[in-house]
Amino acid sequence: MEARPRINGGMLDANIGKEVCIIGKVEQVFGGTSIKLACSDGKSVTVNVIEPLKENASGVVEIVGKVETNGTVTGHSIVSLNGNIEFDLTVYNEAIGVAA
Repeated sequence: MEARPRINGGMLDANIGKEVCIIGKVEQVFGGTSIKLACSDGKSVTVNVIEPLKENASGVVEIVGKVETNGTVTGHSIVSLNGNIEFDLTVYNEAIGVAA
């Protein structure tokens, strides 16, 4: 299994054609087949899912998928990060910057 870079919205262009991991807050769901995601850096990205969502996505999610040439992400896996502890997107974004 190949390592996937963790990216934010500003890193999409540098990762076209690559499998990535991106975390953000769900802003809107369109018919269970695509999501508007506010990335950790505040930029919005559209995520098109391969299979329709079984549950309504909300809150903070982690998406593994491929960055397409039009700047969207084709999501293969979506994991909810909503739990008892609030996920801090600002701290996460700072960690991505250090790791890049």
